[in-house]
Amino acid sequence: MKSVAQWVVLLFMGACFTGYSGAQTWTSYTAANSGLAANEVRAIGIDATNARWFGTVNGLCRFDGLTWTTYTVDLKLAHNTVNVIADEVTSHGPEIWVGTNGGVSVMGVEKPDAITVATPYTPENTGLASLTVYSAAVDTGHVKWFGTDKGVSTFSGQEWATHTVEDMLSNNTVLSIAAAEDGWIYLGTKGGGVSRVDGITAASPYDIAWSGIPSDTVYVAYIAMNGDQWFGTDKGVSRHQGHETKKDWTTYSTEDGLADNVVKAISQDRDGVMWFGTINGVSRFDGTSWKTYTVADGLASNKVNAIALDPDGALWFATDGGVSRFGGTISAVDTPDELPTLITITGVYPNPFNPSTTIGFTLPAQGYVTVDIRNLAGQKVRTLVAQSMNAGAHSTVWDGKDESGAVSASGVYIVSIKAGAITASQRMTLVR
Repeated sequence: MKSVAQWVVLLFMGACFTGYSGAQTWTSYTAANSGLAANEVRAIGIDATNARWFGTVNGLCRFDGLTWTTYTVDLKLAHNTVNVIADEVTSHGPEIWVGTNGGVSVMGVEKPDAITVATPYTPENTGLASLTVYSAAVDTGHVKWFGTDKGVSTFSGQEWATHTVEDMLSNNTVLSIAAAEDGWIYLGTKGGGVSRVDGITAASPYDIAWSGIPSDTVYVAYIAMNGDQWFGTDKGVSRHQGHETKKDWTTYSTEDGLADNVVKAISQDRDGVMWFGTINGVSRFDGTSWKTYTVADGLASNKVNAIALDPDGALWFATDGGVSRFGGTISAVDTPDELPTLITITGVYPNPFNPSTTIGFTLPAQGYVTVDIRNLAGQKVRTLVAQSMNAGAHSTVWDGKDESGAVSASGVYIVSIKAGAITASQRMTLVR
């Protein structure tokens, strides 16, 4: 007879391989039942090795599905209170940027067992505006953006710059940052609405005086797959379509079905459905109908601080009571050998790669199979396979190009293999 903890691990591993199959369930991790450093979790990140990172008020935790590791100031973390995690793929390999109450830490994560932590970035040794870092993002030009209580700082890899209300910000406290594929940067502030920036040039602000946003306090900014901008405020969540400041705004509140008007987190699942983390639960919106999940359903706490999409399609929620994972599971069994219906990705080699990589996989039975390449936003980049295949071992090659034949940019991509109702996914890194 297995323990509850062993069953949880098996369920987690099964979901990682199969994605959404069967009923969708909740699994929660706390300081009491796992290696989580603290129950108050403010940030989530998923690196290129598929490891999950959780920023808590007592350190940064890494979870690979089996093992937990905690990084603190004793291991060169800038501060034990972690507010935000952003990922980047560089010529040196994948990295995560960690914003804390004591500056910024950068960690190299090229291999699961080789984590490197650089000397923290602070106002004393860099051009960072403040020790208190609330938000972070990496734009398409690999410029790092850090929102602080004293303005927004950028780091190109060589040079630092800070911007405040004196040159382009509507408020110096920058609570959220979203970097769009078209180059626009959206800076959500505390009391100044959104400062929309193209490079270092200020554009018209999105505030209650000049746009359809319901509040000038913007906790979260998010860019959807179709380019729509979503902003979570203390008076509901707003969607803005296009770039005209005063047009095409829609705001949703508790009157529409939102769990609470204070929205701290936004994400989108791979089916394009929007998810909103509030201080009173999680709301799911498919464009027509709303559904709310709370502790009564399995959420660790109703106060949700961050949401992240797992490569297998599940969603992670950071709360002040632990982290919760929402996604499909398979029946618990004693060993992986007793899971005859799994698709197994046997390898992605080389990874990181340039210009091409070979994807190996095995199928449990004959059937129609699709192998898709997607970006981290869930958008399909290329379909490599769409045909009937026999059971057994197979492989296919991705040459780093999209459906039109254009060369894809450096970054992390997800290979998704689907046969019937089961899927397998894995991240891979393209480095130009």
